[in-house]
Amino acid sequence: MTTRPPESLEPMPYLSSPSKKSPWIPLIISAIILVTITAFVVVTNPQGYLFQSKEPSLTPQPQWELNSPCGNSTIEARKNNCQFDFITYAWLPEDCVDAESNDEYRRWMNESSRIRGSFPLFKDQEGNEQIRDEEELSERIGKSVFITREAHWAHCLMMFRKLPRAHDKGTAVDRTAANMGHTKHCTNIILNIDKDPIFNASNSLDHLDHVYVGFGFCVRLGYQDLWQSKKSNS
Repeated sequence: MTTRPPESLEPMPYLSSPSKKSPWIPLIISAIILVTITAFVVVTNPQGYLFQSKEPSLTPQPQWELNSPCGNSTIEARKNNCQFDFITYAWLPEDCVDAESNDEYRRWMNESSRIRGSFPLFKDQEGNEQIRDEEELSERIGKSVFITREAHWAHCLMMFRKLPRAHDKGTAVDRTAANMGHTKHCTNIILNIDKDPIFNASNSLDHLDHVYVGFGFCVRLGYQDLWQSKKSNS
């Protein structure tokens, strides 16, 4: 039986440490601008984030949706016409699987210039046993998956792009992208870079974070352009 993650797994503030300039600053500024769009999203019963920094005091446990329409196993997910959504690391109803966002993340993850090489996903925290491909990743329900900090940041930044895409296309979006808990998780990582002891250590982008593969829901954005609303009421 799956259970909702306890509140104790909310990302903890980083300890203070000396500042350090980052080549990611331009991307970070863009991400902060993009994330403000979440203020216009209307959803209920939000989902917990699927990423968590692997600290010794935290015990990995499933963090997927209760009663997801995809079910509680990959067999059920396929029977329910759900697809594995690479960028969210979750099985989702096909209505909110955005091919453009997945292709963008897939291209980035498969570039040979990635830290630890292409497709930097691993079965162990030391990064000795690499996950072969998306198919193998999709089957790791309830099993540990580790991702480089570099790829974790890319996930956050590209998830921010999903919201305006869903708005422009008038399509549903996964509840992780629309969820304030996940947004706070990502923005806390970005905004606290200079206070992050991991970031200020050597090979910080090589650090491995923990990923939870699970099941999710679709939601629709609860806002429309102001000019369209006025036009329809005139």
